[in-house]
Amino acid sequence: MRDTIKNRKHFDRLHSHFSALFNEWYDEYLKIKNGENTTGAKIDGYCGSMVLDFQRVFYLEYSMGLPKIELTKNQHILFEALLGYWTAKSGAYNYIFFVLCYAIIFNIPKDEITPVLDLLTKENYKDFVLDSMANYLIPDFEVRTEELKFRKSTKPVAEVIELAQMDKSKAVKRLKHYLEKEWFNMRKDGLMHNKSHLMDEKKHYVYLGYWCIEAATLVIMFDLDDTILKDCKYYPYDLVHGQSHS
Repeated sequence: MRDTIKNRKHFDRLHSHFSALFNEWYDEYLKIKNGENTTGAKIDGYCGSMVLDFQRVFYLEYSMGLPKIELTKNQHILFEALLGYWTAKSGAYNYIFFVLCYAIIFNIPKDEITPVLDLLTKENYKDFVLDSMANYLIPDFEVRTEELKFRKSTKPVAEVIELAQMDKSKAVKRLKHYLEKEWFNMRKDGLMHNKSHLMDEKKHYVYLGYWCIEAATLVIMFDLDDTILKDCKYYPYDLVHGQSHS
């Protein structure tokens, strides 16, 4: 176990629940794709649900202590689902942000990630953080803007990116400050709800573990020395170093 807030029973229950949901959405997606679904359901709805529940299972499995190599199950479905769901109009910034972080952490091959990056170009979706991650994955992808779609939540990440290109030591210190003073307070909305671990676990399927996936992404992108980050509460150290915890 990597998480220290909830017990194994909690994570086993949620893992079973969201894994089953993911498989259910995928089965329905395949029925529509193969022309076997006659309910009139739209394929993009199932794709969006698959992306969301993939993330939930990913965070749960990391919290449970699985080795890094075991967190890559169904990744081909993740990319396929994002392609079937994501548009600039959908406004699901967190979805494509997660997928790009995931691609960097797991060193996804160019041919697999290119269709996802093509979405940014096709949708004319410009964001400094996303463009910077895309540029890392495929250097031919140009950083097209210095603007941020969601400045309040992504400014710290942008600042680390800018610092890392000039002074890696300062970048790590900025990242440490983000982890210790800012990240958790920004979790009031979205996939990981602030203080959700205080809710009655028998009534809610909420707490997945608190892990700042972008911190691991930035360390990998810029080959930062993460020694001073190892003991930061929300830093997913093992996503960089591949260790497991029983």
